[in-house]
Amino acid sequence: PLPPIVIVLAKLVPYFVISCANLATILLLSVFLLHIPIAGSLAGFIAVTLLYILVALLLGLFISTVADSQLAAMLLSLLLIVPAVYLSGLAFPTESMPEVLRAISCVVPTTWYIEAARKLLIQGSPMDCVMRETTVLAVMATVLLAVSWRMFKVRLSEKTASPTPSPPRGRAAATGKRSFFTFGTPPWGRWRGAFLIEKEFKQMMRNIILPKVFVMLPLALV
Repeated sequence: PLPPIVIVLAKLVPYFVISCANLATILLLSVFLLHIPIAGSLAGFIAVTLLYILVALLLGLFISTVADSQLAAMLLSLLLIVPAVYLSGLAFPTESMPEVLRAISCVVPTTWYIEAARKLLIQGSPMDCVMRETTVLAVMATVLLAVSWRMFKVRLSEKTASPTPSPPRGRAAATGKRSFFTFGTPPWGRWRGAFLIEKEFKQMMRNIILPKVFVMLPLALV
């Protein structure tokens, strides 16, 4: 089987690529269509945004390793959206919150990202002024990656400790061909992580991108 770190990275790469495409689209629309001025460093803002995207993806990976089912993961994600919106300073300023809620907002990654984005885009501050926010996001990413990797290794070891299935019979056993989902070197390359990345891209296209295109295309034509 594949090492756990390879499986974790293969799960993250497709969503990170799509998030980067979304970031580029939003920036192009903001600058050239809406003519929103950017006071600070655009490269610094992109770097902080990519770090925040990584933290968000690792948080989703952590939720998927904790939850026992897809439904439980979706419900837990919905519960985390509320503090990400209302306690991060996006809807209400954190200065007007009680001390308890302000302390909770320090654990929310969106709080640090919004603070860094305001300094870079609105105030025009250099990257030196957002080093604290960047450091906190980097620490969060490191902790989430380590915890998710550890928990995934535990769950993977529990699955591999189950009884070994019986060998294939019939035509597959006679020809000696591998099943499409069996571990082993795929015919298109030696690095088996590429197979997982390709599988995640196909699943994402089928479940996320194509439904959005079918919904947004009629609205754009109207």
